[in-house]
Amino acid sequence: MTDLQRLNTRFARADGIAFEASPLGGPVVRLTHGRQQALVALHGAHVLNWTVDGEGLLWLSPVA
Repeated sequence: MTDLQRLNTRFARADGIAFEASPLGGPVVRLTHGRQQALVALHGAHVLNWTVDGEGLLWLSPVA
């Protein structure tokens, strides 16, 4: 079982918490609430992305 599978087994919730691999590398948690969604890095708890209705309100550039 991978680390992401362990995290999802233990902490994920169908109503809005899922763990996945980041496009930038490393594990992230995707938080969903209604029309909002956030992507948070597990290392350092950096918010990488926040959207409402698919429109980016906050994001981290891939070159950062």
